[in-house]
Amino acid sequence: MMADVITTVAGYVVTVGVVLLWVFFSRQVRVPRSVRTVVCVSLRSLPLFVLFFVICWQLGVSVVYGAVIVGIAVWVLLIGGAGLGLDPLMLGTLSLLYALQQWILGWPDRADFLLDAPCAQEDRNAPLDDLIGKIGVASCPLRPGGVIVLGQDRYPARSDLHYIDRGTRVQVVGRKGSALVVRPLEAEADASGSESHG
Repeated sequence: MMADVITTVAGYVVTVGVVLLWVFFSRQVRVPRSVRTVVCVSLRSLPLFVLFFVICWQLGVSVVYGAVIVGIAVWVLLIGGAGLGLDPLMLGTLSLLYALQQWILGWPDRADFLLDAPCAQEDRNAPLDDLIGKIGVASCPLRPGGVIVLGQDRYPARSDLHYIDRGTRVQVVGRKGSALVVRPLEAEADASGSESHG
């Protein structure tokens, strides 16, 4: 029992350490490098390891054996799943691993599949083509999709260059379907500056 506790704690410390090293040294755009991220990763990883320990304890399996079994199962489903005709299981495994990653990191990709409630409002009254050239502010992170504020109105928008942080001043440069295409003012200034020098 004590050996399993020590193994679980060691696995927890190694996992949190590896995740934080990845966050801080790979310079992730969506995951801020801050004390809050450290606390978030530490607290969100803890229940996963506690749950794994409890499951192994209830089944009467050593934590090490449990980890080996889970590792082999994941490997079979991801690597060998396609060859064995287990595509639905492989997709489910990928989805589960993605959900675990998002949980541990604090759901950094949430804006890609669900906008925050205040950001979901939009005004469809003004013709979008008339807004080209206007300057607004990103009310959500654009990764690349999100919402911008022009005056008092909100519009769906997409970045045409890279991720744009919330609060960044942007200029509308076009439209794509029902969304405005925008770029940060700094990028617009850099582009015009390089054209004038060329």
